[in-house]
Amino acid sequence: MSEAGGAVAACQGPLAWGVAPLAILCALPLLGCGSSMPTPQHFEYYLGDVFLEPETVPRVEHRFLFTNSSADQVARLQVRSTSCGCSQVEIGREAVPPGGQTGITLRIRPNYAPEYRAESALIATGIKEFPLVVVTVSASVYPRLELRGNVQGTIQVPWGGTREVPVTAVAWQPKQAARGELQIHLRDQRAELSPVGVQRETTKRGVRRVERRWMLKLASRPEEAQQSTHEGYRDLLTVTYGQWALKHDIRWVEEPLIRAEPPRVFLRAGVEAFEHAELRLTCDRPFAILGVQAADDFSVEVASYGTAAQHVLHVRPLARRGSQRARLGSLIVSTDHQQQRRVVVPVCILYGP
Repeated sequence: MSEAGGAVAACQGPLAWGVAPLAILCALPLLGCGSSMPTPQHFEYYLGDVFLEPETVPRVEHRFLFTNSSADQVARLQVRSTSCGCSQVEIGREAVPPGGQTGITLRIRPNYAPEYRAESALIATGIKEFPLVVVTVSASVYPRLELRGNVQGTIQVPWGGTREVPVTAVAWQPKQAARGELQIHLRDQRAELSPVGVQRETTKRGVRRVERRWMLKLASRPEEAQQSTHEGYRDLLTVTYGQWALKHDIRWVEEPLIRAEPPRVFLRAGVEAFEHAELRLTCDRPFAILGVQAADDFSVEVASYGTAAQHVLHVRPLARRGSQRARLGSLIVSTDHQQQRRVVVPVCILYGP
């Protein structure tokens, strides 16, 4: 009897599998400890160290070879449950005659992070003597490349200032693999990178971990931030080590001195309950509104043009032009604030009953 992906140890009884039975598993749904269900046979395969490729969907799998050694019963394989929604089971053929064989593949989608992962599936066989079996696939998972640091989502930068964000690049590889050098590149050079310290290596249980740190400096450009088309800044950061490359899109925006609440205005035209929206502009120091520029699709009413720490504006949609169901525009408010002369607020109008 053969088995895909590893050594074979046959078991006795009407079922023959490619892996020797281990401990009974009691954590699967529909299989609770102390239940009246028959005790299943348990088979496990450990894949060892698995290195995940960057820029791909992480996947770990193993194929078990099932042999129906029953003399007179047809095995009818059916997946009853899995230990995780990230697991999938693929059965070659559901009905296996006496002496027939089929493959059962257990596929796992692990996180792109270093972890030990073990997932199981409960399968009904339809054979009286051994109606249930559990198959388990486990592995020690390592991403080829990692980027660590507070670079997820949108980073806030002080208006007219800078923010430094420490980032760490980590590479994982087998101990016997050729050594490389960790590097980080910025495509557009809108940010600045400075190395911090030197590259460090550690080896544990046959796996080499390589680490290097940088300081990422992000800057605000008020002259760009006050343009009506401004949506923040972007740059593409690429980590490389040997033949591997990991790309990460970084984005940052200014922490405005004059804050808009809400930061985006949504209007519903033709619905009485949404006939206007209230926009508040707030600052730590008093300021005055000098003027308002609105698109043709909406009007703006300013409650007061005097100097105050907060101003209230009412935004109203106008009659629809054309057949579009939605319109996007910008509300531009001019102020006497010495550091933030303009406030740009996106406006979205939805038309309909």
